[in-house]
Parts: sequence; C-alpha cells; structure tokens
Amino acid sequence: MSEKPIADGASQVAMKSEERGYDGFRPVDVFTFEQEGASVTRQALRSPPIVAVLPFDPDAGRIVLIRQFRIGGHLANGRGMMVEVVAGAVDPGEENEEAARRELTEETGLVATDMREINRFCSSPGITDENVTLYLARVNSRDLLARAGHDENEIIHPISCTPADAIAAADDGRIANVFTLLALNWFARQTEVPFTSETDRP
Repeated sequence: MSEKPIADGASQVAMKSEERGYDGFRPVDVFTFEQEGASVTRQALRSPPIVAVLPFDPDAGRIVLIRQFRIGGHLANGRGMMVEVVAGAVDPGEENEEAARRELTEETGLVATDMREINRFCSSPGITDENVTLYLARVNSRDLLARAGHDENEIIHPISCTPADAIAAADDGRIANVFTLLALNWFARQTEVPFTSETDRP
C-alpha cells in the first residue's frame, strides 16, 4: 500500500448550505455539507486574515513578547494574563506584512527594520477559519514601550527577555498561547542566529 504524503489535502466534501448563526465582532456561520454519504452540520467562527510577529533584537540578544488579559485564558485555566507574540487582524485593503508592521508598532512601540515570513497556520481549524501568517521582525529593543495599546483601547505590557528564557518558559508550561509556542519553537530550532549573517543585514 502506497503511503500518502504528510500534507494537508484538498477538501472532499460537498457544501450544501451556509447560514449566519450569530453576527458580532466575530460572526458565527452554520454550514451543512455532505461527506462520504453523510450530512454533517458544523459551526465556524469567522475571522479576517491574522498576522503575528516575533520581534527580535540580534544586537542585544533579546526577544520581545507582550502580556495582556485574555478572557479565553481566564475561562480555561484562570491564567488570563497571557504572554504572547504581537498579533492582530489584517485590515481591508492591507497587505499582510503592512499589517504586521502596524501591529508591531501599536503593541510595542517598535519599528521593524527587517521582516521575514516564517510560517502560516490555522490556529484552531475545528472551530474557526482563522488563518495566521507569522513573521520574525528585526527591532531595536531599547525603544520598547513600558505600556502600549492605548489607541486600540487595550492594556498591553511589552516584555524584553533572552531567547533562552522565553524558550524555557514555553518548554515548562508557563506559556500557553499557541502563536507564541509556535514562534518560539521555530526560533529554538534555528542553527544560526537570525539577522546576523551578511546577507541578513539591512
């Protein structure tokens, strides 16, 4: 028996209907489709494209993360003050990298001097169509704000730390945000420090 490639594949369903179940900040749609002869109904939380950014200062050897309250974390385990990478929605008419640069400045006060796309992923495809593009940004961490998010009515506390400390926090369960875990896992697997080779220099 030939093995199938380890890769996501095309959908093998026949969509029958789509109805709006709830219309709010994140609307919920109800889908009915046919799969292998069975009629199936599922709900999906709809989302615009999302960008996430791991800011890194190679000169200082520092990673920048943020801390903010998340109602989902509070309800899940009581740890609502979550450590995260920068993230946000892509506005209509905005390119992904443009949105990533904007979110970086809004949530940390930092400006990216270089950006690198490192991954794309579905955050929780069993319940949402949220599709995330993850970037690594080169920054000067000395310009980091003590508090950010004022313009978006958010309370965000940026954090500067070493990559080793951030990766240790991810490994021992102190960080639960999946965007952050994916970003730090990628960073930990790099054999060279990003943005330090001659071809990486701005």
